[in-house]
Amino acid sequence: IAYQKIEGEGVFYQHPNGAESGCGVTPNCTTSTQRLKPLQVTVFTPGSTEDEFVNTALTVTGKVGTLDLVYAGAYLTREAQSLSDYTNYARGVWGTYYQCTGFSGASVDKCYSPASFWDDKNDSTNMSHEIRLSSPADWRMRFVGGLFYEDRTVEAQTDWHYKSVPECPDSGVSTGSCFLYLDPRAAPKFQSAAGDMNNPNRRASDIGFFNDFTRDYSQFAAFASVDFDILENLTLTLGTRYYDIENSMVGANMGSFYCKVYGSGASGACNGTNSGYGEGTPLETGLSPYGTNVSAQEDNVNQADGFKSRANLTWRVNPDVLVYATWSEGYRPGGFNRGSACGARDPVSLENQWCFPTSYESDDLTNIEAGWKTQFWGGRAQFNGSIYQVKWEDAQTGLFAPELGFPNLQSFLNGPEYEVNGVEFNFVVAPMDGLTISGAGSYNKGELTNSPQVISNNPDSPTFGQPVTESCVAVTAGVCSTVVPVANLFGTPGTEMANSPELQFNIRARYEWAWGEYNPYVGAAVLYQDESFSSATVNNRFVQPSFTTMDASVGIGKDAWNAEFYVVNLTDENESMYTTASQFILVEVTMRPRAMGLRLAYNFDQALYASPEEPERMWGVFGNFGIADQNPSPVRWFASAG
Repeated sequence: IAYQKIEGEGVFYQHPNGAESGCGVTPNCTTSTQRLKPLQVTVFTPGSTEDEFVNTALTVTGKVGTLDLVYAGAYLTREAQSLSDYTNYARGVWGTYYQCTGFSGASVDKCYSPASFWDDKNDSTNMSHEIRLSSPADWRMRFVGGLFYEDRTVEAQTDWHYKSVPECPDSGVSTGSCFLYLDPRAAPKFQSAAGDMNNPNRRASDIGFFNDFTRDYSQFAAFASVDFDILENLTLTLGTRYYDIENSMVGANMGSFYCKVYGSGASGACNGTNSGYGEGTPLETGLSPYGTNVSAQEDNVNQADGFKSRANLTWRVNPDVLVYATWSEGYRPGGFNRGSACGARDPVSLENQWCFPTSYESDDLTNIEAGWKTQFWGGRAQFNGSIYQVKWEDAQTGLFAPELGFPNLQSFLNGPEYEVNGVEFNFVVAPMDGLTISGAGSYNKGELTNSPQVISNNPDSPTFGQPVTESCVAVTAGVCSTVVPVANLFGTPGTEMANSPELQFNIRARYEWAWGEYNPYVGAAVLYQDESFSSATVNNRFVQPSFTTMDASVGIGKDAWNAEFYVVNLTDENESMYTTASQFILVEVTMRPRAMGLRLAYNFDQALYASPEEPERMWGVFGNFGIADQNPSPVRWFASAG
């Protein structure tokens, strides 16, 4: 049984420029009027995280004749909640709609506070069972086979608190601009989803949009692998895995768009009859309130099955050298978007050209690899490595591009295909007693091999069935006044794959020696990572710079006690590990700043009972306990026992 609870405050990112800098999402902005220092942000509401789980696992081993039988089962419950500032959303496409009177432009005469946040809650359970049967390791032909079952449920709620224009009264006559309140039970469009929601009740007055979904995922799999010694030092391995996955999602997302009234006198719930626009006949087909009843849509259950296989040939050249070649397949199961939304208006007809899909399919991976494992110098040195080619087909990719006229919701779709050619290695060497030097590195060349286009899928658009190449993002007097190109959203063949640095390596060294009854040591490490791009789409794609960091430590141990002083990021480098502008301001998830700390730990193990017949079999207890100075990690103490 394992239990863990994590509580945190603050954020893990920085803003290069403040909210009033005038830079927006411009990287390396030279005209900034509010340049911020490293690790500073412009936020208006506090952020926090709480994550708690209990995991129970059981393993049972036994024999069926000469075969080994193993059962492994686990059950996990997890509750997580995070609060994050969302105030920068106010600079987005529809910020003034939710925070100012009127609709836009001259109709706006008063704005309320832009301070906003989002509250994300996820409660999940995961149950898994596996049983496997394996042959003795000394057989010339060996096998492993088994069955696997997994069942997972995720109850997800996200409330975006960014609506500061007051709500209309529950009854009577409203005055001025106000919002009709959100209650899924009161809106015919969403009533059939209320029973599937985790919170089917009326939402708080400042919630402008919410997700409330339950996702169920189940998988049955059967697997088998056979090893055959062609020669004493040459082994062929063939394996396959059959999987059958079912994925479903119910619930809804619901928002206050089409729920704002402008002095019409309307009051009460936003129910598709009283906003003055967005109504439908029947009511369930209208736009008001905004959102998608996923429980009612046809596409809320999908199923996938198939085989993924592996072949390997291993040659043990001698006791110190092994080479191998592998072909293997992998995949990720598909999933669902939050309903659908449409955008990318045709510049001529002003019709939306594209609606993002309600679901996306599995993507597939094929890997071809050759490698080696060696040791030499009397066992004092090891050098392992591999060269490989990976082909990634129908990659699941996120798209969020409201600045290009696409919907103001993130969606996932399939399309890009990539090829990665690379080499990786690791080594360990002990050139003298007490000194160990280790390192690892990789070089990867990952590129897009196709150029998928967004295809117009709205039958009302004159471009229906054709690639969407242009989008209208502004209209004046009923005529498109601003057109932006949207062809090749994922790049052209040869575009570098996102979040894939070409070169990465690290080198670590540790020297330890005896000093009477004590065992002191010193250590150091250097890590380098090449630059990379932050996104697979051409928008929101920023260069993440290369960096080099260094760590160091010195410590001393005696018996079960150990004390260590350490420094992480010795030169206090500050580079972005991930850059995004999804909230319409540049955000950098930064590396950990320079930190110095002190650790003190105690480890113990004690045998309590030894079998008289088999003295090497014992019952006992073990554990460790540690304390730290709480800088920079919030961990003050740690304990484990078993």
